[in-house]
Amino acid sequence: MTMHANHTSNWAVCFPAAYAEYLGQLRLVPGLKVLVQDGLIWLRGHALDQELGLTLRKIPDSVTYSVHTSGKLTRDDETVPSAEIPEGPWQLLWDWHELKLPRAGFAARLDQPVVLRLVRSSLTTPINALRTTWKIWQQYVISAPQIRIDRFAFAMSERSEVLVRGTPLPPLPGRSYFESNGLFLPVGWRLDPDVGTAVARQVMKLDPETLAIFSDEGTFERIPQSSFVRASRAAVRASHER
Repeated sequence: MTMHANHTSNWAVCFPAAYAEYLGQLRLVPGLKVLVQDGLIWLRGHALDQELGLTLRKIPDSVTYSVHTSGKLTRDDETVPSAEIPEGPWQLLWDWHELKLPRAGFAARLDQPVVLRLVRSSLTTPINALRTTWKIWQQYVISAPQIRIDRFAFAMSERSEVLVRGTPLPPLPGRSYFESNGLFLPVGWRLDPDVGTAVARQVMKLDPETLAIFSDEGTFERIPQSSFVRASRAAVRASHER
């Protein structure tokens, strides 16, 4: 996500609702408005200084737009409008945050050893990641309009598998996952005991730049955050060449 430090016109940022926790550090910025729609969080504002721009850049899978008076949206790295700002209703971020998110408590601490395991779950969770084959993903990106793949980021494995992040996901065959705080759990499964993702990451000894994807058998693989790239035909061609 590219930010221009001195950009002062109206702007908007869009990212998966799974990353709502990142809004906590923005709740005191005056004038910010938020909208949750179709599994995505939209954030909009006016002045965008360097400090705010750096904070927004930390939100995973985010896309930044300039907002025109007509409501058209132009990506920060493009010159032609490619979308429209959702109509709303929008809320002030401060009001929304107080209503939707719990207040911060004490930091998680491990007083006793915790052994995590994967168990079946009947809870409904959002689907925001997909594991599929490289051939299926390559064919989709090549044939789909760019506006449809703008919301996705992907990482390619040495086994010619691809992990796709974003919402809503493309209608492709593969294994569906729910990602929260960098942990990818197969849909229909949960961690036991339910200690929360912060403690789970601590137990798994994951540093802030490392993600983990679980298999149905309960094992997991580590994935560097840097492995993910924004979906585009150029990125697919480059991955194919590598």
